[in-house]
Amino acid sequence: MRSKQTIFRYAGYEMRSHSETRWAAIMDALSIVWLYEPRVIDTRHGWYLPDFFIPAAGVFVEVKGPTPNTVEIEKAGDAETQTGCPVIFAHGRPELLHAELFHGLISYYSGKGEVSFSTAEIGALVRKHYDLRTYARYLSEGEHQHRPDVVSIGEALAEVIVGWMDRGAREQSLASIHMPLNEKKTAWHGQHSKAEWLLAEFATKASHWRAQREAA
Repeated sequence: MRSKQTIFRYAGYEMRSHSETRWAAIMDALSIVWLYEPRVIDTRHGWYLPDFFIPAAGVFVEVKGPTPNTVEIEKAGDAETQTGCPVIFAHGRPELLHAELFHGLISYYSGKGEVSFSTAEIGALVRKHYDLRTYARYLSEGEHQHRPDVVSIGEALAEVIVGWMDRGAREQSLASIHMPLNEKKTAWHGQHSKAEWLLAEFATKASHWRAQREAA
């Protein structure tokens, strides 16, 4: 019998879902530097820990399977109000069909509307602005991968130990793993990628759009 997986490892991080590792890989394919769960934010619905932060663009990325619900959208709005950084949702289940990545979306919600781009539309931008190798990596990393049927003894034991932890201990353990990795990324100073520049432009326009919608 297959146990429920609770640890999803990627680039040294211990993430909370396979969807998070897939979107992290997509960002890496496009040379987008991200930090994982770097900040806890207090919202009307309690504490909120966005999945990713992109320093070069000043945006959070929250990964969801299906479409985010009202509470999740309100949390994102509160986070933007407090930090000045928009929250972009990455959701859906990207699948490779006919040499294109479908069924995935990135969305921004104002509370009175939304702006969304499909993974197919993103792919068109990647083809336009990057080389074919980058586009191929984008497709490969974005395709949904099934969990392997066989896992190592070490991975199985880690799953058991995590199951023994209470939530507070688990969060402290994760923070001790992720903080040094985030600090190392923060210390890295490189030229911003095209994708980061486009996200920064999108974030600026999204914030203006939200302000206009909420003032109407």
